Amino acid sequence: MIKQRLLDICKALNISASEMSTTIGMSRPYIANLKKDITTEVLLNIHIKYPSVNIMRIITGEGSILLDDNRKQNISIDSSFFIEKYNQLENENKELRLKVGRLEGQLIEVKKLVPEERNATCAIASGSDLEK
Repeated sequence: MIKQRLLDICKALNISASEMSTTIGMSRPYIANLKKDITTEVLLNIHIKYPSVNIMRIITGEGSILLDDNRKQNISIDSSFFIEKYNQLENENKELRLKVGRLEGQLIEVKKLVPEERNATCAIASGSDLEK
C-alpha cells in the first residue's frame, strides 16, 4: 500500500526508488524493500526534500500525488510548526538519553559502595515459637 504510493510518487517525479530512498536519508533499497508503514521521520524527510509531494496521498491514498502551487505554499507555512516541534522533541530525547546514561553511571557507582552478601543466614529468633 504505502510502498506502491511511494513508487507512484517516484514515477511522477521521474526519479528512481533508490534515488528517493537515499535523498530522504534511508538506505538505497528502503522503498523497494518496504513491507509495512513508514515512520513520521520518513514522512517529514519526504516533505522537506520533496515539498511538491502531497503527504496526505502517502498516508491515506487520497488526493493528487503532487500539490498545486497554492497548496504547496500553504502547507510549507503550516509545516514549519511541525518541523520546529519535531526538532524540539529530538533535542529533548537527546537530553533524556544523556540523563539516563548519567543515572546508569551513578547506579553502577552506588552498587559498588553497597557490600554484597554472599551467604546471608537468618538470625535465630530467640524467645519465639520458631525455635521449636
